[in-house]
Amino acid sequence: MSFTENDMKRQMVLLQEIESQSDRGTAIVGAAWVEEELKAALKANLLDDEVVYKRLFQNGRLSDFSSCIDLSYMLKLVNKSQYQDLEKIRRIRNEFAHKLTDKNLEELSFNNASISDRCMQLSCIQNEKITDPRHAFCRACAILYSEFYFLTIVPKIRYQP
Repeated sequence: MSFTENDMKRQMVLLQEIESQSDRGTAIVGAAWVEEELKAALKANLLDDEVVYKRLFQNGRLSDFSSCIDLSYMLKLVNKSQYQDLEKIRRIRNEFAHKLTDKNLEELSFNNASISDRCMQLSCIQNEKITDPRHAFCRACAILYSEFYFLTIVPKIRYQP
């Protein structure tokens, strides 16, 4: 399996969808995009047992983003900086999903200090010249998505049970 033209098109469509949203929509859809591919990477690197997988990942102990982030780190599918980036993305998503305003009663946006700081501290974009926190968030989501996608097509070698 390899990265195909259709895979590239899908990634571009998803990125355009994220960028066309409001700030709230961008945070929620972008994090969902990363979460979906992280779960696919986990599935590709676990024993192929659909019954157990569904029990764990669909309304089970590993159904939420936080648990998948922790498991992927513990399985060494992500390194420490990716783990920290995933946690930042999850927190940004949660802030947009569960708060209507910031502490100053202003509408949440990527320009709010706490959100902006987290976006600009995402380590996967540190080698790029990005100055806009919203763009930093979108770019980080695209980078992490790509990294997890490659874990689905080139899973790590595992011992057979």
